[in-house]
Amino acid sequence: MQEFYFFVAEIDNLIVGFYGLEVLSVTKIELMALFIAPSHIHRGYGRQLMKHAKFIARKLGGQEIIIQGDPNAREFYLKVGGKLIGKKESLSIPGRYLPVFMINLII
Repeated sequence: MQEFYFFVAEIDNLIVGFYGLEVLSVTKIELMALFIAPSHIHRGYGRQLMKHAKFIARKLGGQEIIIQGDPNAREFYLKVGGKLIGKKESLSIPGRYLPVFMINLII
C-alpha cells in the first residue's frame, strides 16, 4: 500500500504553494512535487515548505528524501541541503534528463 501526503501554503485563503511526499520504504521518502506560484517565488515559501517536508519525513521515519527536480530548481535544492546524486530521464519529455537529489535526514 502506497502512502502519500500533501500540504499547502496558504495566505489569506489563497494557495501560494504545495508539496507532496510519497513513502518509498521504511527509511526513504520521495518529494513528489514542490510548487510555488510564480507571483510568490523568492519570498521564502519554498524554503518553508522544504523545512516542513523534512519535519514530516522525519516523523514518518524517513532517513532520506529523494528529489527528482526540475533543472531550473537545481540551485534551490542544493541550498536546502540536497546533494546531487544522479539524473533520471523525464517520464513526460523523452530525451530530457532531470537531476536527482538526496537530503540526508539523520543528524
